[in-house]
Amino acid sequence: MLDWPDIEAFLIGRCGLTERQAALTSWHEYQLRLKGKETETQERWTLVRWLAWQQVLLSPNIKPANKPKTPQAFCRFPWEQTAAEELTEKAKLYKVTPEEVSELNRIMQEWEASKAPKTEKEQ
Repeated sequence: MLDWPDIEAFLIGRCGLTERQAALTSWHEYQLRLKGKETETQERWTLVRWLAWQQVLLSPNIKPANKPKTPQAFCRFPWEQTAAEELTEKAKLYKVTPEEVSELNRIMQEWEASKAPKTEKEQ
């Protein structure tokens, strides 16, 4: 749960605002500052990863076949997950029973049948 001391600590400690400026900060401005700091942090981590990846590429102790081709292959950050990976993660949380699959298939067939064009006899 987010409360004022946490917001104030962020605004004063991370953003460098005075206590008065922090008190006058709107919720919208706080959200923008928070997003900006997150983006800045992500950019810094991306730079660190790139530097580490370059070190691996230049290392004579690692066989060329074992060297990662891209910085993302070397180290992937949570914010770089693809939509498919996110769906896979969410799918792990839910288990669908065979009965539920059958029911969904039945509903889908009914829906498809209702969308089919009607013949002259049905009209």
